[in-house]
Amino acid sequence: MYSDCLIEPRRKVRSDGREIVDMEMGDLMCDWRVPPAKLDLPQNTIHLWCTTLKQASVYKDELRGTLTPDERAKAARILFSKDRDGFVAVRGALRDILGRYTNRAPTDLKFFYGAYGKPHLAPSPGSVPLHFNSSRSDELGIFAVTQTHEVGIDVEVIKPCEDYEAIASSFFSPSEIQALCAFPPVRRLHTFLKYWTRKEALSKALGTGFMLDWTTFDVSPVPPERVQVMSNGPSKWSVYSFFPAPGYLGALAFAGTNPTLKFWTWPGMAFSNLPIRIGEIGSSIIANSMHPVLSKQVTG
Repeated sequence: MYSDCLIEPRRKVRSDGREIVDMEMGDLMCDWRVPPAKLDLPQNTIHLWCTTLKQASVYKDELRGTLTPDERAKAARILFSKDRDGFVAVRGALRDILGRYTNRAPTDLKFFYGAYGKPHLAPSPGSVPLHFNSSRSDELGIFAVTQTHEVGIDVEVIKPCEDYEAIASSFFSPSEIQALCAFPPVRRLHTFLKYWTRKEALSKALGTGFMLDWTTFDVSPVPPERVQVMSNGPSKWSVYSFFPAPGYLGALAFAGTNPTLKFWTWPGMAFSNLPIRIGEIGSSIIANSMHPVLSKQVTG
């Protein structure tokens, strides 16, 4: 059994009281902020958004009301209530977030889906072209939005996994397995989760899911900014690990280079009474999140 201190990054406190973390080069720390009323999304910029199920539950009925009949039917088929609520929260928040960039109501957005289920936003006259992705684990929902290139994101709660070495032997490349085994035993689970989330993010960016053979590409180099995916021809992907909140680990995959990153909390519906609700919605993520330590490749 691993204790939290062995599988989470090592934390330090600066002289000004802000928490920092001892990380690998290329890792990102997230400085979540309440978004401005008007969002600017320049080229080669990625906006990351974060919410929790507790915060989204404030808008549970409103979120459900923005879903299409197909989305509500999909939610109804989910067996466990927490997962059902998680789907509604993440899909509803995604609709609201995309509505902010397109100046459209969440209910007006139409999705189409790739061969393996990745959602895309149906184009509309005068709207900004957007690439996006979302992920949820336990209580945390994460979103990525950009204009420029395909993007994928994954988040996992950090918890013990007794058979992670067996999983790695089935899904990781030989060089990743070798790199994983080179770490001290107390650091291997954390490293396993890093590799796993990077591979998930890449698969989601490509829109292939588990149809992509994970054993054919390597996400273990540090920093892993340019990952070659053999089945995707000559193109390479920028991949970053990040720590969205204590107890969670994520990964971001981006088809460009040197992106500028912005970190926003999801503070509820665009049509809600935000001046009253922003404090209660945004405060807990901002208070508990860890501040950014970015590689030279990334500016925010």
